[in-house]
Amino acid sequence: MFSCARCGNKVSDGPSCNSCKRQFDFPCAGISETNFRKLGERRSAWRCIDCKNAQSPASTSTSTSNSNPDIAVRLNEVQATLAHITEQLVPLASLIEDVKTIKIEISNLKSSIEFAHETASQLSVTVKSLDTRILQVEEHTNLIHTLGADLNKFKEDLKEREQWARANNVEIKGVPVKKSENLYDIVDHISKAIQCPIRKEDINYIARVPSLKAESQKSIIMALNNRYCKEEFVAAARKHKELTISQLGYADEGHVYVNDHLTLFNKSLLKKAKDLAKAKNFKYVWIKHCKILARKSDTSPTFRIKSEKDLLKFS
Repeated sequence: MFSCARCGNKVSDGPSCNSCKRQFDFPCAGISETNFRKLGERRSAWRCIDCKNAQSPASTSTSTSNSNPDIAVRLNEVQATLAHITEQLVPLASLIEDVKTIKIEISNLKSSIEFAHETASQLSVTVKSLDTRILQVEEHTNLIHTLGADLNKFKEDLKEREQWARANNVEIKGVPVKKSENLYDIVDHISKAIQCPIRKEDINYIARVPSLKAESQKSIIMALNNRYCKEEFVAAARKHKELTISQLGYADEGHVYVNDHLTLFNKSLLKKAKDLAKAKNFKYVWIKHCKILARKSDTSPTFRIKSEKDLLKFS
């Protein structure tokens, strides 16, 4: 028996973080017991959500490692590659300063040659040496530009993969946290309210996830086995815009929101897009298949927003 590092409950089994050495029960670890067993030898390298966040600015994906362990391994490989490229970019600043210094030296040397012919031979050798150094620096600079482009490509690929790993996930907000709650029953109440049945066997994983807000505001993340089932569930929920807590059997007041499970990056990008749409009089900004889409009017073309560069399309 041990105490879970997150909730403090006494449990007999659960994953242990390879980085911080803390041990969690399966719900707080964000991974089901079945999927954790599937990791095999990779269980010894498992890390908790906090340690993953500390390593990369990319948001954690509670259900990524649960619903597809191979994707989590691939993401770690991409992150390792990014770290290697970043290390190669470190010399860029010093190389640029070397170029500036060398150019100044050449200018001074050429001026000296005009006034000191007796030292022309020695200066010529020095200039040739400096010219060689400049060529080497320029070659390194070109390499750095190439590495920079590769790094940006890896970052975009990582963001796409992280969001793709959440494609079967639904994020449910607004349901108060209660002791001894049954998340399957909550989903059953929601499915009946929106008239879109979800069977227990359709659910691969369901859990509350950590929130920056109060504990009572934790979202529910539900990973479904079928992506089409997930899309139907989200679409049905959006048709019922007035879905309330009272419809789920709670005495509290408030609305329940059912959406695609976006990464932290895409959530931030969505907020910026909505703010710009309001300022630029754009009529539509919405999410479909975990993609951020926008359109100025009913007759305007639709465009996708994948990065902050795409925000320039709001004009």
